[in-house]
Amino acid sequence: MNESELIIYLLTRKRGEETIGATQKELLEALSLTDRNSKSKLFNLLEEINSNMAFLGIRIKLNPANNHWFIEFKDSISSVV
Repeated sequence: MNESELIIYLLTRKRGEETIGATQKELLEALSLTDRNSKSKLFNLLEEINSNMAFLGIRIKLNPANNHWFIEFKDSISSVV
């Protein structure tokens, strides 16, 4: 599994019908990013995925209420996905 697939897997995790996503700490640990620039590398990966998936109407967003990153689908594309 490459980095993008791993991030997408973590961000689409569900508990019942609710998408819970992943925290920054969970993403960093799963990607084994432990050096001083780890957060910068993570944000670069998230931005890269955002730019690659934008044409599908898929965006990575942060829920400020619980600090979980998740993937947002537009209604018109969610039936296809």
